[in-house]
Amino acid sequence: MSLPLFLQEAILGCDIDQRSDLYNNIVLTGGGTMLPGFGGRLTAELKKLVPSTKRIKVLDFPERKYSQWIGGTIIAVSLSRQQAWITKDQYQEQGSYPSTKACLGSL
Repeated sequence: MSLPLFLQEAILGCDIDQRSDLYNNIVLTGGGTMLPGFGGRLTAELKKLVPSTKRIKVLDFPERKYSQWIGGTIIAVSLSRQQAWITKDQYQEQGSYPSTKACLGSL
């Protein structure tokens, strides 16, 4: 499945009241998105799939190559050990869900 189709399916799976905001706030992250023309092509391909009444905005910040590391650092610094870290037993029983829930719940 292509990235534009994947995004379209993901957005259509969300609440109808949130879809316009999601189409208007597509944020590119990671080094792979640094390819010349990546954001422009993604926008053009999405416009072929999405009704013309929807505004599409793809945000491609210059520092996106490092955005995952920056975000991870912010979360790691802002959370205490008790909030985010889980034991090996918890991980084996539940996977990473408890830690993910703790991180996202505190933002």
